[in-house]
Amino acid sequence: MVLKKSFRVLRRYKPRSVLLESKEIEGETLLFESNTIATLTPAEAEMVRRDYGEALAAYCCLGVLQVAQGDAVYHYLVLVTDCQSVGKVRDVEVFRITQTTFAPFSSRANLELVQEVGKLLASGQFFFTWPSYGAQFDLLSCSQKQGKEQRQFFWNRALYSYMRRFGVDCRKWLVRVMCGSVEIQTVYAGEKQAKACLFSRLSCERAGTR
Repeated sequence: MVLKKSFRVLRRYKPRSVLLESKEIEGETLLFESNTIATLTPAEAEMVRRDYGEALAAYCCLGVLQVAQGDAVYHYLVLVTDCQSVGKVRDVEVFRITQTTFAPFSSRANLELVQEVGKLLASGQFFFTWPSYGAQFDLLSCSQKQGKEQRQFFWNRALYSYMRRFGVDCRKWLVRVMCGSVEIQTVYAGEKQAKACLFSRLSCERAGTR
């Protein structure tokens, strides 16, 4: 499956709300409004879509970032708007994140608060795979533990919590992100060839200088 900018975000300002839809996900559109999430049918989405504008295209979604400022909590939809292919492993393609965009749910949200997060995500150290759902290879797990989730390498795990609270199937809507480095090279030995893959993962539970 080729990665395309299949995700689209539409915004309405009065009352403030956000629509998230994807060409890869049939029969569902997510509506973010009044601190809740509703899953719309195609008919419901068609009825409300005419009130929305300012469409933003993205390759995938990382989740919802929640930022506390004083007594208020502001929410931002985190989207990958640019990425680079690193190579293929089994049935997936590995991508490096190079640019992200934050779509705030509130008109009072301050985008300056999340600028540093955006710079970090676009630093070239964060990776995801596509397709992310139902693939045989898990970027977050080593070869010996494929099929067993290693949560310490799941860097955007906290961004899943808001959508899970409202029963959204995050496996379909979000991609999991790894921090570290990835090298994929083709090795030749005479007429034979093989693929060498090196993954270095940084734990989100033990990040920082030691």
